[in-house]
Amino acid sequence: MPGFLALSTTLTSCTSTSDNTNTATKPKADVAAIKTITFKTKVLRIGYQSSGDLVRVTGVLEKRLEPLGVKVEWAQFAQGPQLMEAMNVGKIDIGSVGETPPIFAQAAGARIVYLAGRITATSGQGSA
Repeated sequence: MPGFLALSTTLTSCTSTSDNTNTATKPKADVAAIKTITFKTKVLRIGYQSSGDLVRVTGVLEKRLEPLGVKVEWAQFAQGPQLMEAMNVGKIDIGSVGETPPIFAQAAGARIVYLAGRITATSGQGSA
C-alpha cells in the first residue's frame, strides 16, 4: 500500500458556553495571533468513548492550551449516543463518535457541528 490515510471525525456542540474569538484571519495563524485568542470559559470539556483516546493519554492538548489559560476536562462515555446526549444538554463541548450517533442526534433536533481531518503519508511510509 503506497500511502496511509487516517480520517478523524469530531463533533462539537453549537450550544457551548465558550465565546472563542480568533483575531487572525489567515488560515495559518502565527504565534502572536494565537496568543490574542480570548476565551469566555477557561475549561474545554471533551467527551471520549471507553476505547480511549490517544490525545487524552498523551496529554498533548493540555500542554498546548495551558499557555492560553485553558484547562481540559475529560469525560468518559460507554457509547456514542450517551456522548451525543451529554453534548446536546451542554455537559461537554466536543467529542468523537462513529457515523450513526450524530445522525440520530440531528434527527432528534440536536445542534451539532462536524469537524474532520485527515493525514496522508508520502510514498514509502505506512507500506505493508
